Amino acid sequence: MTAHMIPSPGGASLYGSSQGVSGLIGPRPQPSTLQDVAQALGLSVAEGGSEGLDTGLLADANLCSDSPINGLTALHNGTILIFKGELFWSVDPISRSVGRPQMITDTLGISGPIDTVFTRCNCHRNIYIIKGDQYWRLDGNMVVEPGFPKPLAFEFPGLTGTISAALAVPATRSTLETVYFFKNGDLIQRFAFSPGSTPSCSVKPRSSLKTRLVRQADVLSGEINIRVSLQGLPTPVTSALS
Repeated sequence: MTAHMIPSPGGASLYGSSQGVSGLIGPRPQPSTLQDVAQALGLSVAEGGSEGLDTGLLADANLCSDSPINGLTALHNGTILIFKGELFWSVDPISRSVGRPQMITDTLGISGPIDTVFTRCNCHRNIYIIKGDQYWRLDGNMVVEPGFPKPLAFEFPGLTGTISAALAVPATRSTLETVYFFKNGDLIQRFAFSPGSTPSCSVKPRSSLKTRLVRQADVLSGEINIRVSLQGLPTPVTSALS
């Protein structure tokens, strides 16, 4: 898994390969501008000229301003969504060009700006948008599911505070699917999904490991102080993409 983590302007962006947050700190150069981040993500960046400004990352002044990106997430088809203020942009997975900005409220029916967004690393690939103490769950077609928004406590009991970023990590043979929630105050909480917490996508019998894991409940860790436990990780983190 490759993770891209973007602190607020003035700090350095951090990215690397890992299966957990503790392994994200490495010797790679740390980009400090939005254009550097775009290049790290392999996006198309306009270098100048009126013709290129329509398709490059710098197409809209709001996207390349000093205000932080509110959220990044990758959809099941590889499309990357970038949320910033009242708008969001989609990045084509093939050409890596950035589309025209869309209003969050008009397109998704959710008032912007959002606090963060992430996509589940399971077969359903639901998109979660968090704002305040509520969240919206969207299906693969970017449609809000019935009954939302709901309180964060409905699916993430015990999760409190202001969420500034979320990093989704897929399950492995020995670990559960996990989301790291970055919170104001340079704190992290880790939420591990039980394999039985969402409907199965397969009718195949579970392996013995999955059978053991399914008996576990969803687990929310205590708060982890980034400055103490993850020294060297720039803060505050305002966006994360796995």
